[in-house]
Amino acid sequence: MSPSVHRMIVMVLLATLLPSLWACGVFRLGRDLEVLYDEIVIISGDLKVDDGLTGQPIVLLVRPTAEGLGDPAGSNLAGSDLVGSDGESRVLGSPGYELVDYRFADAKNRYNFQARPGNYRLMAFLDQNGDFLYQPHEPGAVLDEVPKENRLDTRRRRWKFNQVVIDSRALDTRLPLVVDLTTAGLSQLERTVTTMGVPVNFRSGRFKSKAIAQGMWEPSRWFVDVNYGFYLLEPWGPQEDKPLLLLVHGINGSPKDFQRMLKGLDTSGMRVALFHYPSGISIEDNAFMLSQIMNELFVRTPNQEYSLIAHSLGGLISKRALQLQEEAGHGHRIKKFISISVPWAGHKGAAAGAEYSPVVAPVWTDLAPKSRFISRLADYSLPEEVDYTLFFSHGGSSRLSADSNDGAVSLDSQLDPGMQDRADQLIGVSQDHVGILRDRRTLGALSTLLQSP
Repeated sequence: MSPSVHRMIVMVLLATLLPSLWACGVFRLGRDLEVLYDEIVIISGDLKVDDGLTGQPIVLLVRPTAEGLGDPAGSNLAGSDLVGSDGESRVLGSPGYELVDYRFADAKNRYNFQARPGNYRLMAFLDQNGDFLYQPHEPGAVLDEVPKENRLDTRRRRWKFNQVVIDSRALDTRLPLVVDLTTAGLSQLERTVTTMGVPVNFRSGRFKSKAIAQGMWEPSRWFVDVNYGFYLLEPWGPQEDKPLLLLVHGINGSPKDFQRMLKGLDTSGMRVALFHYPSGISIEDNAFMLSQIMNELFVRTPNQEYSLIAHSLGGLISKRALQLQEEAGHGHRIKKFISISVPWAGHKGAAAGAEYSPVVAPVWTDLAPKSRFISRLADYSLPEEVDYTLFFSHGGSSRLSADSNDGAVSLDSQLDPGMQDRADQLIGVSQDHVGILRDRRTLGALSTLLQSP
């Protein structure tokens, strides 16, 4: 076979793996990645808290208001009273700052922000009474210098990290802004990346084909028009400790992929949430964002039980997020993990794309069989206390692949021996890669699994 014919076959194979406008999509992706690397900055670091100081660490990314372009050292600022959404008066320093984003630091007090380039400062405080509001008596800290920034195309080992220190001086520090991170306060905050806890509307433009294509081929536009999402089927309410069911969609998809499935399941006794991410960027970055959301979720609802359903690429993202949670020392809060048609051993089409395409989507590099990502994930075994069910689909078929497949993913990859051996239940469904989500056998088995203790 000549190289040109081989290359043409590879392009066709990739088009079936990622159904979209391939011819123009790959070149849009090339231009967009350059924009993404230029227009998204990463601000990472850790929080050092002196012994004897207690409370939930919360790190704040802020920027000066029009009046507040001076010294960010809150301890040197005169205070004036403002009223938060709880009706209580709190001290606001001058010059003024506005909250851009926040992170509940993980068990190792690490944090990571994604934002567009701008004039930012880092601050932090210990939420000592657990009300998700900052009060002046709570220990706080301000990073004196402008935080160091990284770019998405920078190798991780060369990244610059920031350290914010909350020490004995923190008791005399008053942060120069109002911080209201209650569920009511979240509705007033336009975060740079994550939409947190917003009730989902499946008719939203976020889930239309144009937005889905942006997530694959134009991630920089996706960050502007859509953003990461942690959506709820119902608003935050008094029953926030009901068991939570988290769903993670697959490649070139959106939370809407689960709409028909959810209609066929009785979810009245649980809270349902959906994670939304862009398909084109690295699996590692999407898994890290899901892990950050889980950090916050575990703090907000500490008594809640969690179940996780993940389809296709979402399974790789979810397993890596669970690994990150374990590495962060959070322990295991997920009771049930259900994966559906996941390419556990990678995808040969992604490997071909990484080798032959003139522009390489970061997700292809991670998804290639024997990639660093796939190999590292295979070495991680789910905790024994997690009840794991593996669904695989075998009803479809792609003639472009010699391997048995469901029209998108090979059976060999779905039935990776390590994941088979770990599974508490193994369920095969005679459907294609997407059809399995609405199949009666799938819905019946899911109903049983979710209702079982």
